[in-house]
Amino acid sequence: MLGLFVMALIPKDSFQRFNLETAVSKVTEDLRYTQELAQTTNTNCGINFVADGSYTVYKGSTATPVTNPLTKQTFIYTFSDNFENVTLLNNLQVEFDTIGKPVLGGGQTVSISDGTTTANLLITANTGLVQRQ
Repeated sequence: MLGLFVMALIPKDSFQRFNLETAVSKVTEDLRYTQELAQTTNTNCGINFVADGSYTVYKGSTATPVTNPLTKQTFIYTFSDNFENVTLLNNLQVEFDTIGKPVLGGGQTVSISDGTTTANLLITANTGLVQRQ
């Protein structure tokens, strides 16, 4: 009962902000996972982001999605299934080579929005470091 009372006191925009921050963390983790996957499998791996939709982690080409190590399903992550009112704003393909360097998408940003706030994740050219701007 106390939990419901506390939930009623939390402003709605706090939940919206939490959703955005969680989505940003998820995308950052999946970019890092993809970079590590390229290094450990000795094959180029990437993520293909689709605006207003989803992203796919792939190995070799966008036609070969990898298996998500957590779900054991094809690694296609759909934002609307996981985050309310959070969306990807741009199409972008990021691909890492076998040493973790971006060969596609380096120097570009992935933009994520909750309709009020936009978070931009920069994929650093040459290193692949993911930084929030």
